[in-house]
Amino acid sequence: MTINRVNRYFHIGLVGLILVLIFLIYSLTAPNDITIQHGGVDGAELAVAGLTGGVAHPPGYAVFTLITWLWLRMPLGVDVINQLYLLNHILAVITIISWTVYIRRTTNSPSNSVLLILLLALNFSFWSQAIIHEVYIASMLGFVLIFLSHSLEKISLLWSCVSGFIWGIAITHHLSSVLWFLGLAILWGTVHWRLRLIGILGGMATGYSLLLLLASENSFANWGYVHTSLSAFVAHITGSQYTHFLQPLSLEGIFDQFVWWLKTIINDFTPLFASFLVIGLLYGFLKLRRLFLITLSLVLPLIVFTSLYTARDTDSTYLLPMYALISFWIMMGIEQIFRLPLNRWKSLLISFINLFVFSLLFSVHHDSITIENESMREVIETIDDFAPDNAIVISETDEVTFALWYSQVAEGFRPDIAVVDARLLHLDWYQAHLQNSYELNNIQEKIQSLIHQDDIKQRPILSAISLLPRTDDQWYLMENWFLLLPSESN
Repeated sequence: MTINRVNRYFHIGLVGLILVLIFLIYSLTAPNDITIQHGGVDGAELAVAGLTGGVAHPPGYAVFTLITWLWLRMPLGVDVINQLYLLNHILAVITIISWTVYIRRTTNSPSNSVLLILLLALNFSFWSQAIIHEVYIASMLGFVLIFLSHSLEKISLLWSCVSGFIWGIAITHHLSSVLWFLGLAILWGTVHWRLRLIGILGGMATGYSLLLLLASENSFANWGYVHTSLSAFVAHITGSQYTHFLQPLSLEGIFDQFVWWLKTIINDFTPLFASFLVIGLLYGFLKLRRLFLITLSLVLPLIVFTSLYTARDTDSTYLLPMYALISFWIMMGIEQIFRLPLNRWKSLLISFINLFVFSLLFSVHHDSITIENESMREVIETIDDFAPDNAIVISETDEVTFALWYSQVAEGFRPDIAVVDARLLHLDWYQAHLQNSYELNNIQEKIQSLIHQDDIKQRPILSAISLLPRTDDQWYLMENWFLLLPSESN
């Protein structure tokens, strides 16, 4: 066996060991229950959609829901949410492997796989999404697979269609993927554009057909009732209910968002590695101009859009796929600084750098690793304590609504109570949801009118919103909850 082959096997073994270590870090630092940590409040609702094979909030995440539905059919011996956390760890590791393979296939630099893996796996934003149940790691996986499949086009033209298909699926998964257009156009060029277009249309058709199929099952999770009309379908896949988050375009807003993102990168990678990013980008401008231009063409549209869209999860998570490129440019910056002419010292130096990167990035997470899990379980326990039998619970936050949905569907919690989210009452599909899931008919859009309906006024009301008591009601203030009891109740 030659020395080169031994070195190759040793390198593969080392990379494998690092990936196992990364997976263990994700597993040990993940929450152990439904959580609001790291923007994970949607995880409970996504879990309900996956468990029931339904439709989640816009744009529906049909392919992701199917994957989670299949994954939850596997008897792993853990509860639903922890099984889904495990799935996200696996998707994160696959993303890391795919990006490392792409970089080694397409660059002429002596890329250090271990260094690239550590930079991508342990930066704070990527790590925080890898340990919860959310859609952004899956979105990043799609982004990376587009690049990897493009690099395989020399093997077969079929990969041109595959890369387009993946982007089509990504668009149905999350609309922020549309903003990759300019960067992908530069990556792909005009060669084989017909094959790519067929792939894109095929991916979108697959994702949206699956969405309609899931909606037609009328499961507990059927956000939007997209199968009922074309307008309902279009409203859901475009996220029209979120347009109130949009604000006017301004140069000041774009600049502020750009500065905010730079600060996020510094916090995620530490100031030291952020300085290597600058060096790497300068090297890219001089030596790898096409990839440098692709990076700018991907980042700038996302910066502009996130300056317009003010929802809580857009600042860093919409830009998460760009962290693959950022990790690469940081690696290139480190390689340019520490490139030595003496090969006998180079391996030792690279080993030291890798150990230093791991130690520094891991220390960034120390506070988050040791902090007590911000579980949504307290909400469920509070409702169980305060809600009388057959109560209607009125919510006005995702935390309460999604926690109760999850506990009812995944754990069989309090089937006697009905969960009513006051923010959604004006939506036709939500009216249908209340009727199908809780047998609440002809619900009024205004909460104060709702509690006077004939089929509701004899039921206890536990509300997160201040209400005027009904005639002969007994009413109580219980911590942050208002409890209304009909005169016949105890």
